[in-house]
Amino acid sequence: MKLRKVALFLPSLDGGGAERVFVTLANGLAARGVNVDMVLSNATGHFISMLDKNIRVIDFHSRQGIYTSPK
Repeated sequence: MKLRKVALFLPSLDGGGAERVFVTLANGLAARGVNVDMVLSNATGHFISMLDKNIRVIDFHSRQGIYTSPK
């Protein structure tokens, strides 16, 4: 089965190593023809400008991160 679509989630693209890795991963997938959505709690950070133009950014415009807790 060929991967055609993927969504990656992060609170934002501020910061360092993890954000850079996600951008590299997203760009690599997009270069291979995968439809990539970058889902962000708040679409901020200098790494946004490094995203491939074919990557869709979904911005929740949240002032707080999205949290989950175990049951």
